[in-house]
Amino acid sequence: MVLMNKDIGLLFEYARSKFTATDNKIADYFLARQPVKTIEELAVDIGVSTASITRFCRKIGLNNLKELLFLYQEQLDSKIPQPDAGMKACTRTILTCCNSWIPVWMKP
Repeated sequence: MVLMNKDIGLLFEYARSKFTATDNKIADYFLARQPVKTIEELAVDIGVSTASITRFCRKIGLNNLKELLFLYQEQLDSKIPQPDAGMKACTRTILTCCNSWIPVWMKP
């Protein structure tokens, strides 16, 4: 299987109709951008068996957890960071500044 340019979110969405409640728990862990761990650590943290994690990997079209973790780590490394508190404060400042330019008659 060629692993280049695969988005795990797309893999999850493609297979979501076949997901069990356990599969959804596993997908949610990875979608929440949690740290990479061993299969045993994942099983404990998510509250599922190691076999469930292996079945999940096959269900989304991968051979094993190693492939999933490879794709996952690539995405963690390449994604733009989520906005932090500083960025949100900056956005509020810009909006406040722009708000002062709105004519009084247009303000609610």
